[in-house]
Amino acid sequence: MPDERRRSAIPAISTWQPYASLIACEVKPWETRHWPPPLRTIGQRIAIHAAVRKPTRDEIDYLDMTALRHFDLNWWDTVPYGAVVCTARLLGAWQVTELAEFGNPKLGDGRVIPDDGLGDYTVGRWCWELRDIERLDPPVPTKGRQGFFNWQMPDV
Repeated sequence: MPDERRRSAIPAISTWQPYASLIACEVKPWETRHWPPPLRTIGQRIAIHAAVRKPTRDEIDYLDMTALRHFDLNWWDTVPYGAVVCTARLLGAWQVTELAEFGNPKLGDGRVIPDDGLGDYTVGRWCWELRDIERLDPPVPTKGRQGFFNWQMPDV
């Protein structure tokens, strides 16, 4: 009888490029959103999906070149779109309560984290801490959605 292993589904979130790939490269440890993640996802492994949307020229010009050193010169043509690029453990999420010295965000748990230029750290926004990154090579083509959606992990 064939192996009847069940593929497990995990929560997934879509992120624009190059941010999804920067998470996969462990350069971007914080995902910022205007909403907190569902409590059931805290401490759990989630999938990071690179949305199909390509950045505009203005967005490309805005990005910090030090963060983009991990990519080719024309990275917007080489990074994956419409695919899960990695999984990560969602360690926790804290709201930005104020901006501390040098404009660095102060979180609800009292920590001050560096503003890495890779998120919107406005007061009131949520910072999701991502750890234990597992990059998928190759990325897994997947149709994304807004908010969290269930992603069926492929068989290993």
